[in-house]
Amino acid sequence: MNNRHSRRAELVRFRRESGGGLLTWLVDANDPSLHKAPPLLVRAAYEWCEDSPAAPRHCICCLSLMWDRREVGGLLLSKPRNAIGRAAINAVCNRCWADQPLDEIEHAATEVLRAVVPNGNFEPLWC
Repeated sequence: MNNRHSRRAELVRFRRESGGGLLTWLVDANDPSLHKAPPLLVRAAYEWCEDSPAAPRHCICCLSLMWDRREVGGLLLSKPRNAIGRAAINAVCNRCWADQPLDEIEHAATEVLRAVVPNGNFEPLWC
């Protein structure tokens, strides 16, 4: 079970491993180039999406609940620069992914990432 205590402990471990920087990807959830990401992130994204019915997710832009994989428009993938086995997945709902300007989505992504690495450097790996 993923309770508040275990989520906070996981956040502390993720933050410690980040060393102040994260490698990030902001991609369309259905983009075939997602498979160019490191296998750890591809696997984490797949598992995250498959687990959606059991654990509804929030959109990082509008905070609406996403109950189904089909409601996910974009994925924010991140991993600590030097960590081998850690990844974080967040999502943007279909409505925000289609209607929000990219700079607003990126701002929401930055806010999510700053919660993990305050004043951190976020390095996109591909456009």
